[in-house]
Amino acid sequence: MISKRLRTLSTLVPQGAIACDIGTDHAYLPCELIKRGISQKVYACDIAKGPLQQAEKTISEAGCSAQIETILCPGFSKVPTDANCMIIAGMGWKTIEMILENDYDRLSQFNRILLQSNRDVNQLRAWVSEHHMTIVEEKVVEDMGKDYEIVCITTDVHEGYTPEEIKYGPVLLKRKDQEFLEFLDRKIKKNELIASKVTDEHKKNQILSEIDEMKQIRQR
Repeated sequence: MISKRLRTLSTLVPQGAIACDIGTDHAYLPCELIKRGISQKVYACDIAKGPLQQAEKTISEAGCSAQIETILCPGFSKVPTDANCMIIAGMGWKTIEMILENDYDRLSQFNRILLQSNRDVNQLRAWVSEHHMTIVEEKVVEDMGKDYEIVCITTDVHEGYTPEEIKYGPVLLKRKDQEFLEFLDRKIKKNELIASKVTDEHKKNQILSEIDEMKQIRQR
């Protein structure tokens, strides 16, 4: 069964898109896109032979071999030019940044780029802002006790984002849906627990300031 994180990612792929999944691992996401009729063609890419062989096994067992092509390559360097939606998920930000930078000139071929970093999401948004790209959608999903933030971007020019938008997400701040509010509540609770155990006064005040900031955002 596909994870909640991957299922949420699949819902953000535009209907009819030719998608490429970078660092596909077991190719669960490409198979989900085909089985749900979101895409008719998907590229499953990985830098290592082992994961790609596992991906091919998953694809074959799902009966999707005719519609999913596996590609052994770093990042999206060998992805054909007909792909118009890219997914880079389940990695740290530095790895995602390296993938984006290595083939930066090709980013404009994608109508939508879905990014899900396991950490440092604020750095991801800062990179998007610095490169004057546009965040068109964001989702927060809790899966197996861990929170994930998905940031969907395009290369359309944007003037840049405020420090608050970089930290919390411009779309999430504007929409303030239930998932985001619950995400803030979990962060507040976690930080309150940390603050109760911190003895360094300066560090404690920093944490309390962040808690207050999140509470203000929640109450707007």
